[in-house]
Amino acid sequence: MGAANKSLIPFIHILRGVAPLLVVWAHLGGAWYAGTHKAVLPVFATFREWFSTPLRLTGDGAHLAVMVFFIISGFIISHVGQTGSRIDFILRRSVRILPTLFLTISITWLIAVCSETLGITPFYGNKAQSAGDYIATALSYIFAIDYRRSALGPVWSLYVEFIFYGIFAIWMMVARPRPVLATIGMLASVAMILAPVIFSQYAADQATFTGYLPFFIIGRAMYLYQRSTLSLGGLVGITTASIAMLFWVFEQTRPGYLTGDVPFEPIVTYIAAPIIFFAALKANIERVPAPLMFLGNISYALYLIHEPIGNFAMNALFDAGVELNIVVAAGIAASFITAAIVTLYFERPIQKLARNLRSRPKVPANLQSPQLPAS
Repeated sequence: MGAANKSLIPFIHILRGVAPLLVVWAHLGGAWYAGTHKAVLPVFATFREWFSTPLRLTGDGAHLAVMVFFIISGFIISHVGQTGSRIDFILRRSVRILPTLFLTISITWLIAVCSETLGITPFYGNKAQSAGDYIATALSYIFAIDYRRSALGPVWSLYVEFIFYGIFAIWMMVARPRPVLATIGMLASVAMILAPVIFSQYAADQATFTGYLPFFIIGRAMYLYQRSTLSLGGLVGITTASIAMLFWVFEQTRPGYLTGDVPFEPIVTYIAAPIIFFAALKANIERVPAPLMFLGNISYALYLIHEPIGNFAMNALFDAGVELNIVVAAGIAASFITAAIVTLYFERPIQKLARNLRSRPKVPANLQSPQLPAS
């Protein structure tokens, strides 16, 4: 299947399609089994032996996938920010991110209620709190009220994503006439956010997440390079500076983290992510295979919803005594099916409605109906 949508960037869509597979597999095939049985699923052990260990990937590749997502976001935001006002940018991003986020939080709450009511093992220990508590979880990330509060693991990455949106919105009007200068300004803004880790415990705690902001700048640099606005030397320079900033932050806040946890040293993941992205960019991919088109389309919904849906399905089947391989396979399948339904019947209609509202022509003042005097 080709890339019929002219706005679609083939290599980006392929990365979007592949990356969630690692996240879903690590969380449902690995973490769920380990949490339930305190052991490694046999097929996952083989995966780790042949993939995670030789490539030295922390989180069995899931962390690498998230880093690639951050670079993708920096690339795409740079692309969509070429037109429109700041308000338009904020509205487009809000429509893209928030509806599915709140739907997923609501589903997570319903799952917690159902688990408690039916006596099913709870999803990662989540209790059936009020719906307001779960909604507050989403709001706490959006407004940075409490960035550690989460009823949904993957939401942590949206916290740093929202911060980057703010940085980009500040610089976006400069980015159009002077893109390289704006990129340096964005990198400087990130440095200003991260610098207080030296003297502020709050900043140091936040750096667990905000430390990844440099990866969005790498994505922007990749975009400028693809558009021939930035030279290869400039790309290497900005990428090196961004990675150095990340490494400095972690050495300040988590000494030994980058090279610890042998043989899954995080430093390998952080270096591999931009290399993989650059290789995909240079591959001159022109078409997206149908399976990857599908996976790319559902990637955001899948990323958010796979844990609550997958864990609920697996816990219910496991409690019912179903064979373990079927349990894991069913949980993964339920995640993909739900993500497809959410994308097709929730995400797309909302985005279409938003596009129609934005594109609705305005009636010139001289053509508007005259106002009738008040009676």
